[in-house]
Amino acid sequence: MYKTSISLSTKFVFAVCSNVSFVSCIFRHLGGVYAIGAHNASQSIVVSNCTFTDCSGGAVKLGNAGERGAPSPDPALDPALQDRGYLVSDNYIHDMPVEYSGANPIFIAYTADTTLSYNTIEHSSCTIH
Repeated sequence: MYKTSISLSTKFVFAVCSNVSFVSCIFRHLGGVYAIGAHNASQSIVVSNCTFTDCSGGAVKLGNAGERGAPSPDPALDPALQDRGYLVSDNYIHDMPVEYSGANPIFIAYTADTTLSYNTIEHSSCTIH
């Protein structure tokens, strides 16, 4: 099943998607809390070698984090229904967030088999400890 919801004026959001890749893309001057988001059983999503700059919020948000009172996923959830298989690597994220100062450059919650590696984050209001 492949369903996509896209709002070009603000950000890209993917739900119940698989095998989606953003490679060597430039994301700039975007509104919204995150430039790219994937959740609700999305799998095998790649964000690699991209540049994110001058965006209102963060760059990448993966998985569900219990927004607006929603419960966290059941730990025994069928793997086919999990957010899993994400790769976020070799991206350059800088000079953001512009408007939503609390947005993390990369936010990942409740995902399985996810790799976050070799990303460069500069001039962000959020720091990594």
